[in-house]
Amino acid sequence: MTLIRTKSGLQNLHILKGVDLVVYTEGGDRDALTKEEVLEGGRGYEKSVDIRFWRGIFGQFSNRGSIKFLAVGGCRTLEGIAKEISDGNLRSVCVAMDRDYSNFWGLSVQNCNVIYTRTYSWENELFNSEVILRAFRRLALDTFDPSEILTKIDAAKQSLISQFRHLVVADMILVAANSSLFDRKQPASCFKHVKRQDRMPEIDRSRLRSKVKAEKAKVSGFRLINPPRAESIDVARDVFGKPLLVAAVRILQLLISDANQKSLPNDYLEKFLLDAFFDWINDNLGCLQAVDYGTKVAALEMATENG
Repeated sequence: MTLIRTKSGLQNLHILKGVDLVVYTEGGDRDALTKEEVLEGGRGYEKSVDIRFWRGIFGQFSNRGSIKFLAVGGCRTLEGIAKEISDGNLRSVCVAMDRDYSNFWGLSVQNCNVIYTRTYSWENELFNSEVILRAFRRLALDTFDPSEILTKIDAAKQSLISQFRHLVVADMILVAANSSLFDRKQPASCFKHVKRQDRMPEIDRSRLRSKVKAEKAKVSGFRLINPPRAESIDVARDVFGKPLLVAAVRILQLLISDANQKSLPNDYLEKFLLDAFFDWINDNLGCLQAVDYGTKVAALEMATENG
């Protein structure tokens, strides 16, 4: 039997890894691992964009001496590990994951060692006008008027929020019926295709309206007893997050183009946005984002100390 085959062994995983805490996240550049591969085999990927986000969160708010981050792939595996953590009252293992729509269905695990994003996923956090502006500051080669740039970003953001508003509930209901409106593997497909980045991103409403009709027909017998109310939804916070990151990158690309600079790889710009987010958090510790993540990390550390 390996060290981590049992719950008590899982509790000792941090000793095996030589750290104070092991944090499991989504992501990874390979196939998703099963719960058994993680808990019984000690497997996990050490590189993923999700790890970069959570490492930044813990780096900002944690007093832990050393933390090991391991990505396991999909959320299903993390949900299984979260249940093991909750059932086993484990203190040296943490799950950090996207909350997606689970808060609307009441399906999240209530345990200090299970931390959810404040938004649907961490990508939503980067769809922030101040964050996009900060990223552009780092990339701009010439001086510019920040207020003018911020006005452009705000206009694009509000326009997209308006376009997404009537699609969020449709996606929620379809996801509950094991379908979806937004393509989880190709999040950019919800936008109009453009050959050049010479305009702000726009939702392909015609295509999505057609998809809503097609998907509804497939699940015609499905009904939610308590469907989410539109007024309870904050679009920027609650919509499927990956399209918002696509939008933030496209806005940044357009600003770069307007500044007569060469376009940059999208994954490169994603890194700039992520770095800009943590810079912004550091300068605004009273903002909702900082308070939310700071409170969750503090609760985790208090529970660990008391355990």
